[in-house]
Parts: sequence; C-alpha cells; structure tokens
Amino acid sequence: MKNRISIGISSIVLIFLILCLAVFSLLSLSDAKTALSFSERHTDAVRIYYEADAQAQTFIRDYRKALTGSMTAPGAGAEPGGMTATGTDAESGSTAGKTSAAAGDGQLAVSQEIASSAAQTAAQSLPEGYAVSVSEDSVVHCDVPLANGQTLRMELSGTGDKVLAYYIFNSTEYVIDTRMPVFGSDLAQPPR
Repeated sequence: MKNRISIGISSIVLIFLILCLAVFSLLSLSDAKTALSFSERHTDAVRIYYEADAQAQTFIRDYRKALTGSMTAPGAGAEPGGMTATGTDAESGSTAGKTSAAAGDGQLAVSQEIASSAAQTAAQSLPEGYAVSVSEDSVVHCDVPLANGQTLRMELSGTGDKVLAYYIFNSTEYVIDTRMPVFGSDLAQPPR
C-alpha cells in the first residue's frame, strides 16, 4: 500500500491557482477588448468633431468673404458697402441701405437680407445635410451634423466679426423604451 500515488494539499492548491490565473487572464482580455472598442469609438467621435469644426471654420471664412464682397460698393469716404458710420448711404444719403449703425457703439449692423445672401453664398461650399439660416436680428446659424444624432451649432453675428455660440446639441429626440418584455406578460393581459 505504500506505492499509492497520493494527491496532497499542495497539488490541490496548485490546481486552484492555475484556475484562478486562467480566469483572471480571461477577465483582463475581456477588459482590454472593451477598452479598445471604447477608444476606437472615442477616436471616431473626435475625428468627426474636428472635421465638422473645420467645415464650420470654412463656413465662417466663406461668410466673411461673401459679406465683404456683397458690401463693397463705390463710395469715397464711406464704410464698406457705401455706408457711412451713421448708417446713411454715402451716395444717396438714405438710411434704408445695406447696413445700419448699431446703437451707440459705432459698429455697423448688417441687414437680414444681406446676411442671408452672404450665408447662402457661403453655404454652397458645405456638403449636403448642413443647415444654414439667418434670424431676424441677422444672427447666422450653421448646423453641422455629427454622428449619433448630434449636431454642431455655430452662431455668427451678422457682421461676421463675432462667433456668438459654438456648441453641440442632440438633434434627434431621445425616445425612452417603456415596454417591459417580461416572460409570461401576455398572461397578464385581460381576456377578450
């Protein structure tokens, strides 16, 4: 009977340690795959954001060019567009021109039709799906679509000298799933 092979406590502990190491290695592999997937999605989101940002900056540049081009008119001693600092047309003396003076700050404000014309000219360089609009107070809105129902909105003053807002918002409505698919839920329905 002395020739029997006995499995001692040290062998059982060794088998347990090997099983623990195998489980921990599988858990770390799963965590690494999850981290890789997250970093790839994050990389895509950042790339899409910066592409949209570049498109918005291109729109700002093109808007300023189009606005400068639409406001340049002959008129010696006048502001761009043939307007004096008081908002009167240098050639005819009327105030119903392209621009009007802002309230007491000496800056010129652009009319909605001039801002709209310049915005539409600048929007021609944008790909499809981009929305450009001009509000009543000549604020130009440019919406650049991102991924996952998000949109980058840029709001530019009518004169093109200030970016008033630059933010991301959810452009699709978030719908919460209120169904509760529980096993046997059809039994809870009243009979017809």
